[in-house]
Amino acid sequence: MDLSRANSSLRRKVSAGHGVSATHSEFIHARNIGASELDRFAEETRKTLSINERGGKSLEETRQLHSFVSLNRKAVTLTRGLLETLFAILTEPEQGPPRLRLLCKSLLAHMSPSRFINITGFDPPVDRRQIPLMLPLLLAQSRNGASVAKCIGKVVTWLVNSGNSETDIQHAATTFMAAAANAYPELARNNRLSEMNAYLLSTLRNVPLTVAKDTETKHSLFSSSSKAPTVMLEINGNEARDMFTVLTLSPTKIYTSEQMLNVHSFSLLHGWLRCVYRDTSGRKVRTLEDLSQGFKEGVVEMCLRLLDQSSTKLSAERAKDLTPNDNRYLQAVPTEVVRIFDVLCSVDPGLGIKLFPDIKRLFTRGAQAAGGSGPLLKLSLLQLFITHGDAMGFDVEPNLAQFFGPVLTEHYQEPLTAMETVLFCLENNGYLRTKIFQKFFPNIFKILAWSPRTFLGEFLELLPCLMSPTTSIEIFHIILDLPCLCAALERQTSGTSEAISNSTPIAGALFNYILREEGGLGGTIDRLSVLHELLQDLATKRRVSTCAQAVPVLLKAYFVVIASEAPYELVNDVVAVILERVLTLYNIDSFCRSVRKTLTNQLLVLFRKYPQLIIDLKKELIDFIGNRRNLSTGLEEFFVHIVWVIGEYAGHAMDPRSSTDMIDQYHEVLELLAYEVNSVIGGAAPSGDNKDAFTAINTTRLMTVLMFALSKLAARCQDLIPRVALCLTKITKQHAAKEGDSYGRKAVLERATELVRTLQHPSVAAAVLGHDASGADSNQVLVISTVFTLPCRFPLYYFCFARRS
Repeated sequence: MDLSRANSSLRRKVSAGHGVSATHSEFIHARNIGASELDRFAEETRKTLSINERGGKSLEETRQLHSFVSLNRKAVTLTRGLLETLFAILTEPEQGPPRLRLLCKSLLAHMSPSRFINITGFDPPVDRRQIPLMLPLLLAQSRNGASVAKCIGKVVTWLVNSGNSETDIQHAATTFMAAAANAYPELARNNRLSEMNAYLLSTLRNVPLTVAKDTETKHSLFSSSSKAPTVMLEINGNEARDMFTVLTLSPTKIYTSEQMLNVHSFSLLHGWLRCVYRDTSGRKVRTLEDLSQGFKEGVVEMCLRLLDQSSTKLSAERAKDLTPNDNRYLQAVPTEVVRIFDVLCSVDPGLGIKLFPDIKRLFTRGAQAAGGSGPLLKLSLLQLFITHGDAMGFDVEPNLAQFFGPVLTEHYQEPLTAMETVLFCLENNGYLRTKIFQKFFPNIFKILAWSPRTFLGEFLELLPCLMSPTTSIEIFHIILDLPCLCAALERQTSGTSEAISNSTPIAGALFNYILREEGGLGGTIDRLSVLHELLQDLATKRRVSTCAQAVPVLLKAYFVVIASEAPYELVNDVVAVILERVLTLYNIDSFCRSVRKTLTNQLLVLFRKYPQLIIDLKKELIDFIGNRRNLSTGLEEFFVHIVWVIGEYAGHAMDPRSSTDMIDQYHEVLELLAYEVNSVIGGAAPSGDNKDAFTAINTTRLMTVLMFALSKLAARCQDLIPRVALCLTKITKQHAAKEGDSYGRKAVLERATELVRTLQHPSVAAAVLGHDASGADSNQVLVISTVFTLPCRFPLYYFCFARRS
C-alpha cells in the first residue's frame, strides 16, 4: 500500500466532512499495519524530519508515526537514525515547533528504554527550555535508576537556586523528584533529602498574599464573583490572612507563578512523604530524627490552616456561587490533608495524639458531607483511624460499618469512590476480613457488577479475602447471579425498580434480596427464576453482557480457593449447590454455556480430590440423574460428566463407608436411564415429561458413558454382573437388528460387545474396570469430551486377556 497516497486520501476525507469515519479508518490501519510497511513509513518520516524547515508535513507524518507506534498490536522497533533525529529535535534549540517536540518526546518515551537514547546531562547543546520535556523521558529511559541517580543532584540544585525564575523547570523538576521517589525510593532518601524538604516547605509557606496582575499566568481554582477587590480572599469572601494556601482565592482568577507552584507542591506532598518515609508495605522506614522538626511542624501548620479554611461556614450568597467542581475541590483538600497526617503519624506516633481533636472535628463534619468527594474524605479518615486508632483511643468499627453499608450503597457508581474503596479493601484486607468482609460482601460486589471491566483484576485479588467458611456459599451464589445483580442495578438506576417491586410481594422480596447490603440472609434458589424473568429484558445491555463474561473467570478463582483451602464440609456444601444452581442461571446463552462448562471442569477437580463426595452426596446425585429434565438443552455436558463421576468413584476402594447397597442404588438409576436412552437410539419416542429430554444430546455418546459406568459398578460389586451383562446384551441385540451402517451404531455395538465379554471374566473385569480412581494418575482420567473414548489401558488389558484365552 502506498502510504503517502493513503495519507493524502485520509486528509481529503477529513476536509470533505468525513472526519469520524476517517479517524476510525486510521485507527484500524494503525492497529494492523505490517512491520515492513511501518519501516517504510518510518524511513520516509526520518527523511522529512532531516530537512531543516519542519512545517506541516513533518508534523503530520510524525503524528501518524506516533499513531502507528502507540496503537500497533505488536512490539515496534525504530531505527537508530530515526531515534537520534527525534532526540535532536527534542533537545536542541530551534529544531521545530512545540507540537512537534511533544510528539518526539512521546515517541521516544514509547520506545524507552533504548540503547540509542542517551541522556547524559542538561548542558549545551541541550535547550534549557526543553528540560520539562526531557525529565519524564529520563525516567522512562532509566532501567535501574542509575541515570536518574546522576541527575537528582542537578535537579535539586535547580530547585534550591532557581528563585522565582524558570517556573516551568521548577514545576517539571518537582514532578520529576516525586516520580523518582515513587520509582526509586532509596535514591530520593539518600540524595539531599533535607534540601528537597526545605524547598517544598518554602513553596508551601513562603508565598505572598499578592493579587496577580494581568500579565501573570492565568489559572482558575474556583469560580469567582464579578467583583474585583485588591486583596486575596478566603472561601467565605473575607480577606485572607496568615499565608497563601490552595484554598486562598484570587478575586481576578489570576494567580502568580509562586502561587501556582504552591498548589503544585501541595498536590505532590503526600506522594513524596509516602515514598520517602515508608516502604512499599506502608511501614515506617525513617525515624523521627530523619524527619526534621522544622519541616514536620511547617507541614502540620499548613495542614491545620487548610482544615480551618475548609471548615469555614459559607454565606448563602457565596454557597450559591460555588459550582459542583468547587464543592468537590473543597472536600478534596481536607482529604489530602488527612492522607498527609497519616504518613506523618506513622513517622511520629506521638503526633496522632496531638492532632486527634482536629481530626475528630473533621470526622464529625465529614459524616454530613455532601457531594462526590464526601466518601473519599470518609475513606481517608477511616484509613487514618485503622492505622492509628489504637493510639488515639478511637473505635473505628462502627464507622466502617456505616461506610460499607449505606454510604457505599449510595456512591458505588462513582468511579473514583469505587476505585478508592477497592484499593482500601486490598490495602486493609487483614483488618477488614473478619470485621467488614464477613457482613458487607454483597455491597462490595455491587462495585464489580456496575464496573466489571474496570475492577475484575482487583476482585480476583480480593476474592480470597472475602471468602470464609460462613460466606463462601453465599459468595458462590453472588458470583453466579452477578449479571442478574447488574441488571437489577440498571433497573434501580433507571427508576423503574419500585414499580416492579410493588407489582407482587415476591418481586419486591427478590429485588430486596439481590440488592441487599449485608450477607447472611440465606438463598432464594427456588424463586430465582422469577427474578430472572423480571430482569430478562436487560440481558442484552452492554454492562450486563460484560458482567456475564467476568463470571467464569471469577468462578475459576473461587474454586482455586475452595480446592486448596476449604474444609471438606464446605466442599460438600459447594458441590451440592452446584447441582442445584446449574439448573438456574440468568438466561444469556453464552453465559450459561461458559458457566456450565466451568462448573463441569471444577466438579471433576473436586471429586478427584475428595472421592468420598460420592457417598456423602448420594441422594443429591441420584436425584439429579433421576430427573430427566436435567438432560434438556444446555445441560447435557454437565449431565454426562455426572454419569461418568458415578461410574468412576462409586466403589469399595474409594471409601470404607462404601457399601453394596449404595452401589446398587446408583446401578438402579443408571440402568433405568440406559434403557431409556437405548429406546431413543432405537427409534422409540419418549413419553410424558421425558419427551423433550433427549432432543439435544448426542445419545450415542451418553450411551457409551452409561455402559462404562454400569460396567465399573458391576466390576466393584460382582453381584451386579448378571444384570449389567443382561442390560448390555439387550443393547447389543437392539443395535445389531438396526438397519444402516452409522458410526454411532457401530461404536455402541462394539463397546457393548467388548464390555459383555470382559464381564464374563470377573477377575479381569475387576482389574480392568474396578480400579481405584483416587490413586490413579490424573492423566488417565476418562476424557469424555471425545465422543467415543475408552480408558487407554482397556484395549491393552483386553488384548492380554484374549491372548491368554
